[in-house]
Order: sequence, then C-alpha cells, then structure tokens
Amino acid sequence: MADKLNKYRLVGFAISVVCAILFILLCNTIPLEENLARCLVDREPGSDGVKLFAFQYLMWILFFWGLSEILIRFLFVRAQEQEIELEFLRGNANTLLAAEQMETLMADIENSGQGGMLSEILRPLVQNFQTNLSTTICNDLLNSQIQLRSNDIDRAYSILRYIVWMLPTLGFMGTVWGILHALKVDMESDALLTIITDRMSVAFWTTLLALVLTSIIMYLMQYVQCREETHLNYCHKYCLNKFVNKLYERQN
Repeated sequence: MADKLNKYRLVGFAISVVCAILFILLCNTIPLEENLARCLVDREPGSDGVKLFAFQYLMWILFFWGLSEILIRFLFVRAQEQEIELEFLRGNANTLLAAEQMETLMADIENSGQGGMLSEILRPLVQNFQTNLSTTICNDLLNSQIQLRSNDIDRAYSILRYIVWMLPTLGFMGTVWGILHALKVDMESDALLTIITDRMSVAFWTTLLALVLTSIIMYLMQYVQCREETHLNYCHKYCLNKFVNKLYERQN
C-alpha cells in the first residue's frame, strides 16, 4: 500500500507542476484587473511578456503540489472507509469467538481482497490469538498497532506541513525583495513617491497571496487528516469491541 501511494504521489507532483505552469501562463496572458494580476503573478500593467521569475511562481507550484497531496490522501481515506461495509465480524453482542473460528475469520479477511487499514489491523490479531490463545497479548498487540498507525498518519502529512510553512515564508521573502527593489529608485525623480508606493504595493501582494493559499491548504489538510484519524479510531473500537472483548480464552 505504501509503495503504491508513493507512486501516486510522484505522479501527483508531476501533474501539479504542469498545472501550476499552465496556470501561471494563463494569468500572464489573459486580461486581469491590475491589482489581481500583480497579486497572482507579479504582472506589471501593460506588460505583454511573461516574467522569467517571480516569487508567486514558486508559491503556485507549492500550492498545486499541496492540493495533489491532499487529493491523494482523501482518495486513500475514502477507499479505507469502504472496507467498513464488509463487516468481517458478524454475530450478536453475546457471541464469543473461540480459537476454532480464527481460521474461518482469516479466510474471510483474505478472500475479501481488501488491503485496507481495518483488515491490516485485524489480520495479525487473528494470527496472534491462533498462536498464543491470550486475550491480554492480543489487546496489547492491538494498542501497539494503533499507536504505530497513528505515527504513520502523522508522518504522512510531513510534506504538507512543509508546504504550509514554506508558502508564507516565500511570501515574506517576496515582500522583503520587493521593499529592497522599491528603495532602488532615483531619489531625484519627480514621481519618487508614486514609484515607491507602486513597488511597495507589489511587495505586499506576495504576502497576501501566500497567506490566502496557506489558509486553503491548511483547512483542507486538517479536514482530511481529521477524517483519517477518525477512521483509525473506528478501526480501534471495531477490533476492540467486536474481536478482542469477545475472545473466548480457555483456562487450563
């Protein structure tokens, strides 16, 4: 599952870069309101060409990359959630699970063809009880698995956290660069104040764009991560209530 996700992420990154470049070219060619053009791609009024570099370009690449990462995680979580409908553990609340039933349960898990979080947590629990016939060991194994998967979820969002950090950083860098550029003017110019004000406004547009893009990525990331953690909690409760707590441990 991890290898497949990494392949999807590489493809998503490549697509996001292409989308960002197309978006930048589009913003540089279509008619836009003056302030909007400056905010999006640092496009100066009356300019027909495309600037070779602007801090906004890097910001858009990061933004589309972040969107691709979020989309991949969202599709991954949605596929995991569909496994809930399989109901590996059936029966009423009073039904106990004995060691003799583990082989049948394992066959149901394997025949489902699902490699989701629920089956990956449940499979070693069944194998462990077949071997040790101990509910205590099985419960400890469940807790260890949940902790490891929680760490995996947190680590999976490391790139998105980097993007969330890097976007405002680029915005501030663009602002500082714009201020420095604004100060490099002819002090004897009759339009000194107009030139400085114009260049300073461009500088602050970069920070504004960075903050807007960061807020969008942050909201979407929190939504998907919360949904993924909610599914993990469901898997924990499912395995605890429908498997571990219903195991019948014979006393010697």
